[in-house]
Amino acid sequence: MAQLFDRGYRLIVGDKAGGNAIEFTDLQITFSVDKSNEVHADKCDLSIYNVSPDSIKNFLIEDNIVELYAGYGTEINLIFVGQIDIVSTELNGADIIVKMTFSDGRVSMVETTVDKHFPAGSTLDQVLRSLSTTLGFSYSSNNGTYPQGTGLTYVYPRGVSVSGNVKQWIDTTIKGHDIHYFVSNKIAYAVPVNAPIGSEVANVFTPETGLIGSPNKKNVTSKINKKKKSKDVREGIEFRALLANDVAVGTLVQVKSKFVDGLYQVTKVKHQGDYRGGQWFSDIEGILPVTATETETVYNKYVKGGGTDIIEADVE
Repeated sequence: MAQLFDRGYRLIVGDKAGGNAIEFTDLQITFSVDKSNEVHADKCDLSIYNVSPDSIKNFLIEDNIVELYAGYGTEINLIFVGQIDIVSTELNGADIIVKMTFSDGRVSMVETTVDKHFPAGSTLDQVLRSLSTTLGFSYSSNNGTYPQGTGLTYVYPRGVSVSGNVKQWIDTTIKGHDIHYFVSNKIAYAVPVNAPIGSEVANVFTPETGLIGSPNKKNVTSKINKKKKSKDVREGIEFRALLANDVAVGTLVQVKSKFVDGLYQVTKVKHQGDYRGGQWFSDIEGILPVTATETETVYNKYVKGGGTDIIEADVE
């Protein structure tokens, strides 16, 4: 972990094309970033103080994008990117405060509709890849320990038609295949329930590298097969650390303390910051994962620059 002092941030507000943006690095800000492996959009609540009147207008433009980077020293990494949902200004004494809530893909997930047919032989992974691209997201997936022909490798023998709201179709479909589908920083992830998105350990948390206090263990129960009515009970953990900007939902982290020494898959992250105050930490929850070495990558290609990864001959 980088040196845990000299906190810093970058806040960039601009249009989707990136050609008209303004950056803040030294005004007082507070933020709360909530990320999880649920289908609903991640969100960030942020307040910035004493923005100039000319700059305030950037927060009021419909569809503007906000990028929040935070960390320590030179390790100022992206912790959230999203579209402004709610914004307001208020006067508190001599301070002008701009308050906003922005979400990661909420508008795309809620508003996008399609009418598309995928031919016989298409897999669930191919369908989710195409729909993710339609939503404007990059896509990454693995099938974990699921046997061939199940999970993301399930094959539609007669093809499948997707018509109407994309989010509703994804929500309904993944439940029947025990798949988690979630979006983080404009990347859509599709992974088996309780499986990590990869085998690399993102971070090791010890009292020397930012772990605050003692981790709490707890059992986490999730129904992984509604048809068989079976349950998967795993050991869970929750802990606080100094702001961990390199930890993402679905990644693996190692926690080492006096009473805990284990590898966990991150299920929730809450980053909280007060640039000139006391808060600059992350609350992290996780579970014991499916053995990371057993995960099988189905598809892991990041879309760059708004391009497309749909293989037209296969899915149109």
